[in-house]
Amino acid sequence: MKSNKSIRKKASDEYSKDLLQSGLVSDIDHIQDAVLKPVRLSVTMKELGLLLFESAEVRSGFSADLNEINIPVLFAKINGFDEDFESIYKKLKDSEKVDYLSSFYLLKREAYAPKLSDDVLSNFEESYNLAEIFEQANINYLSPQKKTYILSALLSVCSDIASFDQFKERSISDVVSAAIFGNDRLFKMLHHYELLSEPPKLFVDDSSKQPINFEVVVRLLMYHYLFFDVIILSKRAYSSIEEYFPADYYDEFRL
Repeated sequence: MKSNKSIRKKASDEYSKDLLQSGLVSDIDHIQDAVLKPVRLSVTMKELGLLLFESAEVRSGFSADLNEINIPVLFAKINGFDEDFESIYKKLKDSEKVDYLSSFYLLKREAYAPKLSDDVLSNFEESYNLAEIFEQANINYLSPQKKTYILSALLSVCSDIASFDQFKERSISDVVSAAIFGNDRLFKMLHHYELLSEPPKLFVDDSSKQPINFEVVVRLLMYHYLFFDVIILSKRAYSSIEEYFPADYYDEFRL
């Protein structure tokens, strides 16, 4: 009898074969101490549709051993998306793995963190200890492991922001404030989901007619480095993230 394999079945078989050939572990559910790292997966538009709601394990670039697990995540902007975003949101909002930001413009109007005190910031820069910052932000309910992920993400964001020409004058305090304070939805989702299952999603309705601001750039990077698929939907294809993000940070599609 002639048979065909689904995309997911092919990926699963290839993954199992690679494990046998490379000596990598096969049962990631029993890995306790491995470090999780996000790896951006660049895809075509068709692959984006196929992989968006698949588990990390069947995505290209996934690998696992006793020390490190690489989690492939998506970061894309879709221009010319003319479907009513509110109707899409209604379909997705019941999923605990989908977060939603109504628009860049609304993000710009949000009140961000109070300025961090010099002693708190000095302590962070000297030891990269987030304890006092977490206490100020009321997110001490997170597990030690997920606090470690936040620290790793924060350091990556600080490094990225320092390399962006538009933000060279921004301080570490600015980055920490924008990344940690007022970002309750991100941390609540981080608290609840299992990182080795299907990556959680951040859908952004890019309805603003102007470039995004510093705080939005920081937040998008935080979601990305905390294992979210970040999908920006732009009806009119206004330049937004293009003003700040290098082309190799995201995939851009036009419908």
